[in-house]
Amino acid sequence: MAALGQRSGPTAGAEALALAAELHGEATCSICLELFQDPVSIECGHSFCRSCIARCWERPGIPVSPAPRALPCPQCREPARPSQLRPNRQLAGVASLLRRYSLSPSGDGDGEGAGSLVSGCIQHGEPLKLYCQDDGRAICVVCDRAREHRAHAVLPLDEAVQEAKEMLESRLGALKKELEEFEDFKSMEEKESRELLKQVTVEREKVGAEFQALRAFLMEQESRLVGRLEELAREVTQRQTENLNQLGSEISLLSKLTTEMEETSHKPDLDFLQEFKNTLGRCDNVPGPKPASVSSEMKSKVWNISLKTFVLKGLLKKFKEDLRGELEKEEKDRSLYQAHWGGETEERKKHGPCPWRTPVELTLDPDTANPRLILSLDLKSVRLGPRPQDLPPNPRRFDTNTRVLASRGFTSGRHHWEVEVGSADGWAFGVARESVRRKGLTPFTPEEGVWALQLNGGQYWAVTSPERTSLSPGGRLARVRVALDLEAGAVSFYAAEDMRHIYTFRVTFRERVFPLFSVCSTGTYLRIWP
Repeated sequence: MAALGQRSGPTAGAEALALAAELHGEATCSICLELFQDPVSIECGHSFCRSCIARCWERPGIPVSPAPRALPCPQCREPARPSQLRPNRQLAGVASLLRRYSLSPSGDGDGEGAGSLVSGCIQHGEPLKLYCQDDGRAICVVCDRAREHRAHAVLPLDEAVQEAKEMLESRLGALKKELEEFEDFKSMEEKESRELLKQVTVEREKVGAEFQALRAFLMEQESRLVGRLEELAREVTQRQTENLNQLGSEISLLSKLTTEMEETSHKPDLDFLQEFKNTLGRCDNVPGPKPASVSSEMKSKVWNISLKTFVLKGLLKKFKEDLRGELEKEEKDRSLYQAHWGGETEERKKHGPCPWRTPVELTLDPDTANPRLILSLDLKSVRLGPRPQDLPPNPRRFDTNTRVLASRGFTSGRHHWEVEVGSADGWAFGVARESVRRKGLTPFTPEEGVWALQLNGGQYWAVTSPERTSLSPGGRLARVRVALDLEAGAVSFYAAEDMRHIYTFRVTFRERVFPLFSVCSTGTYLRIWP
């Protein structure tokens, strides 16, 4: 640039104009369409004025940097972190040089700036009425006839300006739409977060109240049992005291009589004969009746308490096992949900947004459809027709069961799709292994290689074996998300509107699996959503 500054004449001016046209695209911010002011680069590689990207990312009440999460690049929509903005000194230098030599094509200068450069062709002195799309600069009619531009796409200057304005307006409209969508999404997220926090508070209070009631109940029952044991102990002690007193009296009396009889037996004969009848008479009522044994009377009462304690132990053991099992099951389901739909996993940090957060593109495979099934033209929905269609035979077609597979199968990874379901009975969907039997009547069971959700008899079912599992999803299902995790060995179903967990099959996958759909009633349908 310093060398150009020392040259003069038409050639130097033409070179400066060409250089300005070439550098202008690289030194212009795509947001404000002006030469860069304090340019910064983001993680995807695009650069913007620092103030422009700050305004674009601005959120009311929240500072732009550091940001709580990644925000989209205004140009390519890739996620970028505002905290990772890097000054781009090279672009800043180019923009500064363009301003120094008045080569900015914006025409905002008030001296011999860009306005004087674009008013006429420096090389030919003719007005700049044309625009060369290949070179990206304005030219005159003489330049248009020159060999340099003969094969180039050239437009009248006003048409080029109009086309550029239309492109700008289109881009601006798209950006405004994106902004509106992000603002709507932000509002929805805030609303849902408030509702979820409110629900969490309510559930926390419910849990506290339930466990408080449980503790009060257990304390009451403990008090009853301990009180009964204490009462029994007092009764045993009292009876023991009474028996010991009675036995003591009898023993004392017997000891006295024994002594008297021994003394009488040693008296002289005449004295002995006179006293022995009296002595024997005092023995007629001694000893008295023995008191009832403490052990025999209290044994049944102690046994009853022991039996209650044994039953209580069994009940508490079962209660703890059931409670622990339910909580562990909930933890597993939550972990599976987290693996599919949330969390900043290492893979997410390394590769960006998780691919399984986006539904897979699915269509129905007409070569597998039972002849009674009617598929939509876009191969997204299926219903049951009144009679079989005349379809060519195909070894992959279900000839008896009214089923159809998707055209795409999976052998690894995590995938999900959503299914819009009819409100009437007669549908089932899920996944099936590739080798599932296509000919003859086969049941819906995991042994047959089918893992599915079903609506039958007004009741939702998981088609488990040997018996189906009754489900209570908490209301009528309108759209269901199917989450397939081949590494974890799981097929999970969620209510799509609030991601409420419905059921999870645990499976060891050994072959390719395909999404499966079945309709056995003319009053309902299934549709791959959207």
